[in-house]
Amino acid sequence: MVDGRDEAPIDYDRLQPIAGRVIDAVFARGLSSLAEQDQVFYLLWCYGALLIDGGHASFFYNSGANYFAETVDALDRTGLTLFSGLLRDSAKLYFSDEVPREPLRRNAVMREADASALDRAFFDADGGDAVLRALDRWYRFS
Repeated sequence: MVDGRDEAPIDYDRLQPIAGRVIDAVFARGLSSLAEQDQVFYLLWCYGALLIDGGHASFFYNSGANYFAETVDALDRTGLTLFSGLLRDSAKLYFSDEVPREPLRRNAVMREADASALDRAFFDADGGDAVLRALDRWYRFS
């Protein structure tokens, strides 16, 4: 560990084919068609990719938020509690009630909000790499 961060190398060559397989399966058959290990992989992969793409707003505007509660749970289960807290806090900014599962409904009720501080906290904590490291550990040891 360096400065409290896990600096183990990320095995991208191992993770990328898993991502392709689970993403294809979710689009073909739905999240529930996957084994638990693959569900967590899908949820974390999408979370990290969407946050890198455009912050918390990107997560909620895209299909990742179809599984908001499941993503929060997956983040907690893999020890990424900082990020589950950021995701919960951003949901409170964007929604007055629960996060709708359906994208059209979610986008219709999503409030304009400034989540830049939450986005910055994700990047300051090396969120993208932290998620990939957690995925690598999860898939290796679960």
